[in-house]
Amino acid sequence: MTQRKTRVLPITAIQPPHVDSETSLLDWWYDEKDSLPQDQVSCLLEAARGLQASSIPIAFPTETVYGLGADATRSEAINSGLFYSHP
Repeated sequence: MTQRKTRVLPITAIQPPHVDSETSLLDWWYDEKDSLPQDQVSCLLEAARGLQASSIPIAFPTETVYGLGADATRSEAINSGLFYSHP
């Protein structure tokens, strides 16, 4: 079995805007990424590349709990069993 290591990537200073029907998060990112702390931009891009290249989900904090994110276009990521509801 492949050894996996947990890494924590700090992105605490990046605060995206409130997203609603008139706000494009992607447009905000392209407009603002050069003015954001570049070390944290690098961490965010690394996490995004990890989602694209791997079936391993990424945990991210929310206001109350941690969420799990994965590339929904990768069957291996979705079928890993981590995203099933357990009542």
